[in-house]
Amino acid sequence: MLCENKIIPAAFFNKLKDMASFRNLMVHNYAKVDIAKVYGILKRHLKDLDIYLGYIVKFLEKDKAAERKRHKRI
Repeated sequence: MLCENKIIPAAFFNKLKDMASFRNLMVHNYAKVDIAKVYGILKRHLKDLDIYLGYIVKFLEKDKAAERKRHKRI
């Protein structure tokens, strides 16, 4: 939905799919999780979370500005 609504670019979508797969592994197979691998993944991909949050913040700021414009017209 984030991609379809142009909140995140299509090029970033695959990284989000990978994040969701990792999350599902953590939640459903936590007994089999290798902590060293988790640590390595987080170290290598922490920037992806920053990028994701940047897209969300940009969307929220844009939405807030649009909301202010709507209220000025009323």
